[in-house]
Amino acid sequence: SNCVIRVEIVFRNMGQLLCCGWEESQQDEGCDSHDVIHDLDAFEEACAVGGHMRFLKPKSGVTIIAVRGGQRYQVRQRMHSVVLKTASSNEKAFYEALGSRFAALEPFLPRYFGTTSVQTNGNVQSYLVLEDVGMTNPAVCDVKLGFVQRASHHNDEKWKAMRRKAAATTSAQVGFRHCGLTYCDWKSGAKVKEDKHAGRLVQRSELLRAFGKFFNQHPGQPWPLRGPFKQVVLKAIAGITALEGIVSVLNGVRFWGASLLFMLDSNAIWKRDAERIESSFKMKLIDFGNATFIGDGPDKELLCSLRNLRAMFAAMLQKTDDVQDPAFQVCRTTLDLQDQEQLRSMEARIVAKRLLPIHEKS
Repeated sequence: SNCVIRVEIVFRNMGQLLCCGWEESQQDEGCDSHDVIHDLDAFEEACAVGGHMRFLKPKSGVTIIAVRGGQRYQVRQRMHSVVLKTASSNEKAFYEALGSRFAALEPFLPRYFGTTSVQTNGNVQSYLVLEDVGMTNPAVCDVKLGFVQRASHHNDEKWKAMRRKAAATTSAQVGFRHCGLTYCDWKSGAKVKEDKHAGRLVQRSELLRAFGKFFNQHPGQPWPLRGPFKQVVLKAIAGITALEGIVSVLNGVRFWGASLLFMLDSNAIWKRDAERIESSFKMKLIDFGNATFIGDGPDKELLCSLRNLRAMFAAMLQKTDDVQDPAFQVCRTTLDLQDQEQLRSMEARIVAKRLLPIHEKS
């Protein structure tokens, strides 16, 4: 049977449900996401701004069953407020651990409802059911964090390839790179999209101009920043500062491959509605398909990336129409410890794969 999603958002505060448009009803216990299988026809495909990830969005008038912690929840939606993302074991484990270990992070993340299953050409695929953090017509900036892209499933060849890729981009220099953005181009009167490949070509000396396409969408892009876009950058700095404080006390979680997503209402930008532009600003930490739990202490690589991103925004507040952009101080962290942790996680994955057939036979 075709199952779908009708959802309304509910925010939790001190165990209370604060009505904000979502409704969530608990059903029975002891089930998994394959108990209810949704048909692919109930969804539409949507792409991430960088062009490297596809999501499923439920069509209008459909209802979905999500499973979390062995319990089944009916998530109902009036509008397209949720998306389905292919479930990796790492990302599922990360979201499942949120309530008990990382509750302070929740305001910075898409809300997680659980997992569900979708049938495609006879195959059943597991998906994460996540809050759709977008808006009707957003301008979007996707920032990939980390000096090197890491994952426990990488082999030696991938290990070397990721380091070559990082060395050719701003990732190796400042710990982040533009991974896709859309912005309002006043000259053409159209919204422009740059994908992750365009982001890889950006040099360190070009960072303020590259990110300025999103963070300064005034007609003619005058500098210094003014009006709502100055307020947006100040909000970004405050948000990153708060996120740093939370990450700095999280022990043993590594946010490998995570991105920071910034959004603005492009309709408000076209209408030059300063109040709506400022109020539409969103910042979310996303993409935990390679996140893992290993080591002690916080993720120092992520913290250094966030500090550098914050420093870039601070420099953006000082930028003028001069040809040369203001420089910003770069935090550097030795990557030896992070490299060792990745090697350990890669080895553990290899051992687990070897042991799996033994467990299955026993």
